[in-house]
Amino acid sequence: MLTRLRRLVPGLHSHEQEDGELRVVNDDHPKDAFFTRPLVVSSLTSSVEDVAPAGRDADPGAGDAPAPRTRASFVATIKDADGKRCPDMAVYARIVGPHRSATGMGHTNMLGQVTFRMSGPPGDYACTVEDVAGGALGLDTDASVLHAEVVATPA
Repeated sequence: MLTRLRRLVPGLHSHEQEDGELRVVNDDHPKDAFFTRPLVVSSLTSSVEDVAPAGRDADPGAGDAPAPRTRASFVATIKDADGKRCPDMAVYARIVGPHRSATGMGHTNMLGQVTFRMSGPPGDYACTVEDVAGGALGLDTDASVLHAEVVATPA
């Protein structure tokens, strides 16, 4: 009977009391694994840093100075509908820089964060989260922060 009840009412589990009686109680876990649907990108932060150009340290006295280079970083944080951070989710993003663009995929860490980076000349960089693969959990695009921009200026 309990097995049949579990199939009919997701989110219930059995609990044995001290007197040996078995009763059905509400389960506080969501019905889709450990997370509630839908997933959201709760934040997408950006930062920029100067990077030493290739060859600067190799031969400092050689002709023209190398062009300055920067690295733009974007950190996306994935949470479920209850605000719990979601580790090991595949996140797909597109970064557009001054001279190129790239699409990539990364997995969230234990804090529910994934980092996307692009190096290049100073200029405008933008990152757009295109999808989060969380199985049946889905992505709520209306409640998510899906786009961030940063401007890298020469040092």
